[in-house]
Amino acid sequence: MRLFATCLGDLFQPRIVHKTRRLLEQLGYEVDQPAGWHCCGQVAYNAGRITEARRMAEHWVDAFFREPVPDFVVAPSASCVAMVRERFPDLVPRARHLVGRVLELSEFLHDVVGVERISGRFPHRVRIHYSCHYLRGLGRRHEILRILQRLEGIEIQPTPEAELCCGFGGVFSLVLPELSLAMAERKVARSFDGDFEVLTSPDPGCLMNLRGVLRRLGRPVRVLHFVELLVP
Repeated sequence: MRLFATCLGDLFQPRIVHKTRRLLEQLGYEVDQPAGWHCCGQVAYNAGRITEARRMAEHWVDAFFREPVPDFVVAPSASCVAMVRERFPDLVPRARHLVGRVLELSEFLHDVVGVERISGRFPHRVRIHYSCHYLRGLGRRHEILRILQRLEGIEIQPTPEAELCCGFGGVFSLVLPELSLAMAERKVARSFDGDFEVLTSPDPGCLMNLRGVLRRLGRPVRVLHFVELLVP
């Protein structure tokens, strides 16, 4: 198995990457990370720089699917996995038969490992942010809930208007920051107003965005990737 650290994880939230590797190894998997890997090209693609995105995608495929070809490439980021599975077949046609092996972490835990192998304790009140790429790009929702329900002591509260975008959108938040901030504030007001302790999600970008808004509003909510609940 190869671990795709993702740029936001590797550069800004390395603890997510470390905990993902620890979890996979605790479950008995041999994990490696290829030397010389870089961004999957999502930022370039979303900015309309298709030539650059194709070049980055080709490099990514060469790095992660070099011999011996792994059974799975696992990433703690729904948006990066959605980029690979949705866009790479057109950008890098030779990789079409490989991209199905690229799984977001909760997909891998739910579909391959099996939720019955998940255990632990996290005695806190939690709400889940189901990111746009998780819901729409990967077509997932209940997987992360079923995994977290395996934790002893956890109280998972329903998330009102769960399908609302948090406003991050990568390049979108840089090009249209005022609109992005307004969307994030709306998301917090509608989905995360209440008595809970921890906000979690499968997407590091959304977590960064929501963490910033919650801090500015003075809300004492911990913002954690869901793997940080599984590996405290």
